[in-house]
Amino acid sequence: MKLKKILEYVFILISVIGFFLWMLSLMVNGYESRQISLFFNEMSDFFADFLNTVGYCGQRDPYNNLSYVGWEHKQYPPLAYVFFWGFSQFVADMDPYYERGFFLNMYQEHLFLYMLIVFWVSVLIFVFELVLHNKNDNAFIKYGTAIAILLSFPILFSLERGNSYLFVIVFVMIFIFNYNSNSKILREFALLSLAVAFGLKMTPAILGILLIYEKRWADAIRAALYGMIAFFAPFLLFKDGFMNLFYFLRNMRISAKAHSPFDGVSVLGSVSYCIERIFPGGVDYNIQTILIIVNYVICLLLLVFGFFYKHKWQTILAITLASISISGQANEYCLLMLVPFVIEFLNDAEHDAIMSIIILTAIFMIFLTYRISFILWDVHIGVMLLLLVELFEGVKDFLNYGKNKYHDSLL
Repeated sequence: MKLKKILEYVFILISVIGFFLWMLSLMVNGYESRQISLFFNEMSDFFADFLNTVGYCGQRDPYNNLSYVGWEHKQYPPLAYVFFWGFSQFVADMDPYYERGFFLNMYQEHLFLYMLIVFWVSVLIFVFELVLHNKNDNAFIKYGTAIAILLSFPILFSLERGNSYLFVIVFVMIFIFNYNSNSKILREFALLSLAVAFGLKMTPAILGILLIYEKRWADAIRAALYGMIAFFAPFLLFKDGFMNLFYFLRNMRISAKAHSPFDGVSVLGSVSYCIERIFPGGVDYNIQTILIIVNYVICLLLLVFGFFYKHKWQTILAITLASISISGQANEYCLLMLVPFVIEFLNDAEHDAIMSIIILTAIFMIFLTYRISFILWDVHIGVMLLLLVELFEGVKDFLNYGKNKYHDSLL
């Protein structure tokens, strides 16, 4: 059996077994189970990312809304707030929620709950179909991979939060799998999808560098134009119009000060996590400053190495790691951005055995639903392993490129 087949079957088998062990533990032990830790704060503020954001938007003034939390949590791009404002229209009367300053019981509104279920079921179907359509091999592998992705930690975590990354990843996948399609219509649809992803979360914009790698200059220009429209036009739908741009920048600045870049699952957060495991006292201010600089250097290296990687999954992984790290704030739902990489990795017919084992282990650390109690088994360790693989492969491919160029110059 080829290594590719082994990797695919192991990924599907372990992912499905992990999910059922996770579910069995919750059935037997309930909230006492360690497996409840998969969810943020053990589900103490269920679906808060979605419900709270709907509350912020109901008065069409999200950037100045001070309900529940301060401005540091009101920093989404305007297109995201347009979406959430739309859901606020399914609530019969928002005033009682504003009077209480509490939105987490909003799902008790029947019409709102119904539309919520329809929307999230649709999102999951889209994710399933996109994996199914873009995974190569036989039907069992295709369906098995799609099911394994749906039962993974990033999906379940994001669904419990109701975080918009779960539908952003739909547009990200459409772009990654169609930006170089032979169909002009699909290519244009991919560019529009990238613009929508940017309008919803901003960081996916870095994926546009794929167009630069392939010297698709016209596509890059159109993608930039679509992105500008997706970002600026929605401001007009809120009170004060384009003045909201300044409110948005204000909130972004406040948010950057309020949230530590050393938290989360970015490269910086993962490096910090590993250091704290070795040195429980953590690092001082000077070391933190150095780490922030190193983080940006690593992001830059990953993007530069994208010109030299031999495999598409390597390029996708490099850009993804840079995209979830460059902003300095990356919670677990950002790991959804790794889904296209996983698909491309499993699609690749050429694999080095040792490197593949390391990568698959890292994927399980990140995607496996079942929570394993072991100091060396953690999401952050998985991110670090993927980063080390990318840097190693990047340096190797860069040196090979230089070596080949030098030999060609001698001919």
